[in-house]
Amino acid sequence: MSRLVIWCLVALLSTASARADDSLWDNFQTPPLASRPTMRWWWNGNAVTTKEIVRELDVLQQAGMGSVEICPTAMPPGANTSQSKSLKWLSPEWCEMLKKASVSAREREMQVDLVVACGRPWGGDFITPEHAAQRVDLITRRVKGPIELKLAREEFLALPPTPEGRAPTEEQAPELLFLRLVPEGCTKPEEVIDLVGTFDADGNLAATVPEGEFILCAGVLRKGFVSAQHNADGPGQPVLDHYNRDAVRAYLDHVSNSVRSNLGDDLGKFVETLVCDDANLSGANWTGDFAEEFKRRCGYELSPYLPFVVDFKQRLPVAKTFSPTLERVRHDYAKTIAELFRDRFVDTFTEWCREQGAKSRIETGNRGWLVGAAEVQMAPDSPQSSSHLFVNPATHGFPTWNKYASSAGHLADRRVISSKAMVNSRGVFQESLDQIKAAGDLNFLLGTNHAVLHGFNYSPRQAGFPGWVRSGTYFSPNSPWWPYLPQWVQYHSRLSSVFQDSRPVVQVAILAPTADVWGKSGLSAKAFHQTPWYIHQLWRSLSQHGCTADYVSQKVLQRAKCQDGKLSCGQMEYDALLIVDAQSLAPATTSALILYADGGGKLAFVGRKPDRAAGLNNPEQRDQAVVQAMQHLADSKSAKVFEIAAPAKPEQLFDWTNELLNKLELPRSVVFDPPQQDLHQVHYRHDDRDIFFLANTSGQREVASTASFGARGPHAWRWDPDTGQRAVYPTADKQARIVLGPHESLLLVFEPKEPPANAPRVAAPVESWRELFTVAEPWAAEFVPIAGQEFSLSKLSPTDLSKSDDERLRHFSGSAIYRTRFELPEVPAGNVAFDLGTIHDTAEVQLNGEPLGTVWYGAPRFDATRRLQIGTNTLEVRVATPLYNYTQSLEDNLTAMFWKKRANNKELVPAGLIGPVRLVTPLAQEKLPTADER
Repeated sequence: MSRLVIWCLVALLSTASARADDSLWDNFQTPPLASRPTMRWWWNGNAVTTKEIVRELDVLQQAGMGSVEICPTAMPPGANTSQSKSLKWLSPEWCEMLKKASVSAREREMQVDLVVACGRPWGGDFITPEHAAQRVDLITRRVKGPIELKLAREEFLALPPTPEGRAPTEEQAPELLFLRLVPEGCTKPEEVIDLVGTFDADGNLAATVPEGEFILCAGVLRKGFVSAQHNADGPGQPVLDHYNRDAVRAYLDHVSNSVRSNLGDDLGKFVETLVCDDANLSGANWTGDFAEEFKRRCGYELSPYLPFVVDFKQRLPVAKTFSPTLERVRHDYAKTIAELFRDRFVDTFTEWCREQGAKSRIETGNRGWLVGAAEVQMAPDSPQSSSHLFVNPATHGFPTWNKYASSAGHLADRRVISSKAMVNSRGVFQESLDQIKAAGDLNFLLGTNHAVLHGFNYSPRQAGFPGWVRSGTYFSPNSPWWPYLPQWVQYHSRLSSVFQDSRPVVQVAILAPTADVWGKSGLSAKAFHQTPWYIHQLWRSLSQHGCTADYVSQKVLQRAKCQDGKLSCGQMEYDALLIVDAQSLAPATTSALILYADGGGKLAFVGRKPDRAAGLNNPEQRDQAVVQAMQHLADSKSAKVFEIAAPAKPEQLFDWTNELLNKLELPRSVVFDPPQQDLHQVHYRHDDRDIFFLANTSGQREVASTASFGARGPHAWRWDPDTGQRAVYPTADKQARIVLGPHESLLLVFEPKEPPANAPRVAAPVESWRELFTVAEPWAAEFVPIAGQEFSLSKLSPTDLSKSDDERLRHFSGSAIYRTRFELPEVPAGNVAFDLGTIHDTAEVQLNGEPLGTVWYGAPRFDATRRLQIGTNTLEVRVATPLYNYTQSLEDNLTAMFWKKRANNKELVPAGLIGPVRLVTPLAQEKLPTADER
């Protein structure tokens, strides 16, 4: 009872300074649906029933989800489907299942989102040939003249089977778009010989090749060239032409009309958000009126240049003098694709969603072409990207996709910015809550504020273990860490609510050389990510040095204004603009730069200065406009224009960024002394509050630094997303000592008003610990597996279970419960804690029958102050071990073996309590120096 009274007093004190009608704090304590994670819900094979839908919604509600995202998909490999019946997508029976999910979710105070597809990319048997995706393939062979060339048309039109092995239909028969002889070392399009009209009545080519070496180029147009992957209605479903507005609208109307005719109402009555998942275009590069649209948008005919630009990966051997021209055309070709995708697919989709009374969410990135990422993501109600486990964020593309999604969300004033989180194709069953927490924190640092978890498999109990597993992180009650998932959900939801309710503070706008990438490499995702090598690493190094960056586009800059020396783009204001390694800018962009710089804005050209315009239309005049603009900026005495040499090597980027910020004299949200490569920050504002989220991205080491905050209010409170409580954080003149353990984070909220004298206060952070003794007594252990019989061991030293000679331990997955006794002649004075050393993965500890807590991320350290007793003490550690080791023993289980083959790591993973288990006490800490002492 006394503990209950004390807890209530602490809770009351923690809210003593709460403001009247403080929605930010209220939502932090009880996060609304919009800030709770959405769970991707794969409807595997659409083999769904009302009873199972309700059961699985109960499971997800108990885990704390705010919504589900229904994603119809094919039955996964190895699935046991003997007792299952698949429903055809959008059939009356399927629509009834959608309605049941919607009604049942609302009864549980959840929402339903829907992926508007039955596979990916969008496809279906209702897509007519004229509405199917189109691609022009370039087929080449070398020819040396003089020679009489005789070839059959079929040699250029051989169409391989689709990925599912289905032979092409008559409607899919390829067409010859062009056939030309390109001389090696070609200097201009007039040298190309057109052969398309030289076929005889039998379809044979008879042409005279003049003396010299040539490349025979055939442009083969394939309609319906690809089928949707993982389509629940079966293989062979043609993919939609995303560049054809009529085709897109017909597809969407088919979806909405089917639902309306079966359920009597618009989709918005049943779902909250309609989703385009991973707009993967599968290399589609053509549509029926592409040539006409190209001329309208770019001002010249594309046809003479088609052999040189239609294939972004193939390069014909041309003269060096011709290459700059082709770069301009290639840019225009890529730009036209990007514009058609935005105008005809993205805008049509968002308009249709509004008509349905639903919100829109679109994901770009992943295996797609990243076509116009910045512009595309500004259109939907919720931009979305994706993030991956078991990949290196420094080399994988997902941080880039997330930064463009968050930047677009900032520029378009979107409250919710989503990330399809925890995508996992190489480590299924290996996941831990520590990894999930770290990945979620990284998404926050990247600027997204809503998690769409990837994902939960519709899988009836009769499917057996591990059930139907489509992809992604194995979110399932079969995971040993599942009982602890609600703790992460609450943690993540509280942070999401704060970020969604606040405004981002971003100092730097970055323009990447996208126009040059398009000219040199077309719509190449790799080139986009890595040109120059540091472009999409800048956000990270800026965060490490206390600043935040958004990535902008030329169209955004053309609409921007300069206000009080800041770059004003919609609701966003930036202290500086970085133009990174760009050779080409549009004249309209350089005009905007002049207005910005003349208005006192800070402008830095990194690596090089632009000296030309992209595109082939009127190049001389447009190039001259860019050169003149650069000269104006160089001559302007009022302009704050900088030329910055690029970092030469990756290891120089960290220090180079600090020098850049100093040279530009940019204000920093946080000044770290010293900065740490694993210590990142992101800054928000809500009314008169400044909000800082700090995170240690290392899972192995602690970081410590003194942080000076650029906050308006002087009084810092720690809002604890684990507990939903807050307390005053020790600061002096907005300076604080920051100590974060592995994967630990900190949310600080600076208030203008002084906290009450009786407000709860955070103790100074502990930077080092002194060992009192090691618990060396033998442990008794009880093992409760996910499947199989429980067993016990009377004596077991803490060790990595996966290294054991005992087969039961080596492949154990479940709860391992360790118990021991130790003697204390006296109770140590001061604060003490038990440090478990190394555990894998989640630990729950009891001392003398009383809980010390649960650790599901970071250092496994538990406060034991006032819990120790003289004489005999009992210690219990319950560890939820990884599931992977058990799945590796199931050699007859098709699903387990499928994911074993795909895993990056084929070895067993560490498991259990490894230790050493020690009783420790903090070393004395020096107080924070005052301003005079500093």
